[in-house]
Amino acid sequence: MAPYGTGVRIDPGTAAIVPRAAGQFGATLAGSGEPFLQQRRVNQLSEHSLQATKEFADLTAWAEQNPDFKTLEPEYKKRVAEIQQAHRKEIKDPAVWRMFHDDFQRMSIRTGLKIEDIAREKEIGSHRADAKVRLDEYNNIITSAQDFDTAARAVTQARAYIAGLASSGTYTEEEAQALEHSFTHTAHVNFVKREIYEDPEATLERLEAGEYEGLDEADRTDLMETARSQAEADEK
Repeated sequence: MAPYGTGVRIDPGTAAIVPRAAGQFGATLAGSGEPFLQQRRVNQLSEHSLQATKEFADLTAWAEQNPDFKTLEPEYKKRVAEIQQAHRKEIKDPAVWRMFHDDFQRMSIRTGLKIEDIAREKEIGSHRADAKVRLDEYNNIITSAQDFDTAARAVTQARAYIAGLASSGTYTEEEAQALEHSFTHTAHVNFVKREIYEDPEATLERLEAGEYEGLDEADRTDLMETARSQAEADEK
């Protein structure tokens, strides 16, 4: 049976099954009355358990490298069925098969849970990448808006979008709150900076009048200084 990957990390919990095999399975199979048959069964069981351990480790490595999270779980089930069938063809002794099958099922469940976690992590990563593109689009709309009201509406839409990301599980509530704060702060500051570039004096007046709702006091002070410096430089 060919392995599914290289550079395999064998899970300690799964690998621990093998050292117990000789003692545990040997005692169970001891009733055969034939020492040679008993030893042959133990050897075959240990051999297949070791091979299955590596195969499940290879499957975990394959899942970690596979970017298509949508097909991970069904493909995993398909490959497990193929591996099990290959072992079944080689293990002719019913007593050995029964005991191997029990171990194989435990390995399959344990690794299957890992595959689910990997798929979910990749799914979240994909959604976060999509979210970054979408928020960049909102930021472009805000930065190029003709007036602050238009920019403010886009900020409101972006905040609602971020809230949806939390509801879908793409971000935790804490992560979404931090993202919303960061996005809103950056969007407001970038819009005002563009206004300063176009007309520093008029922008300074609006800043001093308390316009551009959403700016915190520190940003407002910094932007006023920027506008003032730019206005003075334009006069020279």
